Amino acid sequence: MSDNRTMRYLAIAYVLLIYATSGWMRDLSTLARQIVGDGLGLGMTTGLVVILGVILFTIHRSHRPLAVLPYLPVLLGYGLALVWLEIPEERFHLLQYGILSLLCSRALPNSLHGVRRHLLAFMLVCLAGAGDELIQWLRPNRVGDLRDIVINAIAALLAQALIAITASSATAGRAGAIDTQREVRPPTADV
Repeated sequence: MSDNRTMRYLAIAYVLLIYATSGWMRDLSTLARQIVGDGLGLGMTTGLVVILGVILFTIHRSHRPLAVLPYLPVLLGYGLALVWLEIPEERFHLLQYGILSLLCSRALPNSLHGVRRHLLAFMLVCLAGAGDELIQWLRPNRVGDLRDIVINAIAALLAQALIAITASSATAGRAGAIDTQREVRPPTADV
C-alpha cells in the first residue's frame, strides 16, 4: 500500500474519531478538570510548548543555527493563539487540528506541490472542523460555535506554515548538500 493511501486512511480515521468522540468530549473535559483542576490550562500550554520546542530543537540540530529564523513568525502565531485562547479545550484544538493538518498534507497526491498542496490541506481541515461543529450543533448536549471553526482554521494555518517552512528548508538543505558534493576541477590550460 502506498504511503499516500495509508495517510489518506489515517486522515479519514482521525476525522471519524473526532466526530465519534464529539458527544462525550465535554464529559472527558469535565473529568480532566476535576482531576487536574486549574492545572489543565497550564498542562495544555506546556504540552504545546514542548512539542514546538522539540520541533525547533530537531531543526536546529539538523540544520544551520539560523535555520530556526523562518519559524519565528509561526512561533509568534502559536504564542498569540495561546494568549488569545484562555480555555484549555480551545487550546486543544491547536494540537488536534494541527495533527489533522499534517495528516491531510501527507495524504495528498505527490503530484500536488507548493502552495496548492498547502491550500488544499488547509481547506480539508477547515471542512473537517466545520463538520465537527455542525455535528455539535445537532447534538442536544453540545453547542456548535463559529469561534471553534476559526480556531480550527488557525490551527490548520499554523501547521501548514510549519510544514511549508520545513519542506522549504529541507529542499534548500538538499540543494546545498548537492552543491558541496560537486567535484571542483581546476581550470585546464590550453596549450
